[in-house]
Amino acid sequence: MPGITSILDDVRNNELPEDSFKLWLPSEISAEDRDTWCLPNITFLEFRFRYAQADDSLAELRRLLRLSQGLRDQNAKHPSHSQKNVSRSQGLLEGFKARIQRNVARYSCARCRA
Repeated sequence: MPGITSILDDVRNNELPEDSFKLWLPSEISAEDRDTWCLPNITFLEFRFRYAQADDSLAELRRLLRLSQGLRDQNAKHPSHSQKNVSRSQGLLEGFKARIQRNVARYSCARCRA
């Protein structure tokens, strides 16, 4: 954004750019600054970005839920009696749960800012 350099000067330090730079979107600055520095339709573009992000998160969430349900159904249909297979299945389910939680957080973030 054209006028954001004054804010960046206050934030910059000697860290690596990927660690210290924040993506400044119009919703993260005050309405007065947004009117002063931003292009006229930039808030609508940010809304479309957030909407697409939420839509992608929901699609990925549905996919992960279908996969984890299929894995649970497969485990119920063919129960394993070896500890190795049970541990492997539990590890896979825990991995799916972690990925599901990340997608839920990503969706929630996109939804609250849209």
